[in-house]
Amino acid sequence: EVNVKKMAIDVPSMNWGFSRASCGVTHTKAAMAAYQISNPEKGRVFYEVQTHNKNTLTGGPHCSFTNSGCAGLCSGGKEFSWIHDKVADSVGLFVKAVAASHQITKEYFEIDQPDVTLFVNEDQVTLSSQSSDVSERAVPATVSA
Repeated sequence: EVNVKKMAIDVPSMNWGFSRASCGVTHTKAAMAAYQISNPEKGRVFYEVQTHNKNTLTGGPHCSFTNSGCAGLCSGGKEFSWIHDKVADSVGLFVKAVAASHQITKEYFEIDQPDVTLFVNEDQVTLSSQSSDVSERAVPATVSA
């Protein structure tokens, strides 16, 4: 069992995730947890894709992190194909910022995507206004320096 209360990420970190669980991933084993245990003084970024009103079981955006779907359950999340480009762009920004020892700021990591909420450094992850339970949050992509 993963116990995030006993863990810490003491290097810059960037995380992508969903506001609603998918594929049985819980918030205690996902990017929201990684963001919460990351040191804000080292720099941390969390992109939360809003999926509170999406089908996350058979075609939700989690499938966009695969090449051809999830074990035959979904088609690869074509509606969310933009995620590939946005994650790639954000990884590029993150690597440049860390390599140059630039301060990690919200302005630097903002993206033009309406279904994404950005949390940086001291920002606290709060319940989505559309989600009723923090346990619905889940994330498949985490990058740390």
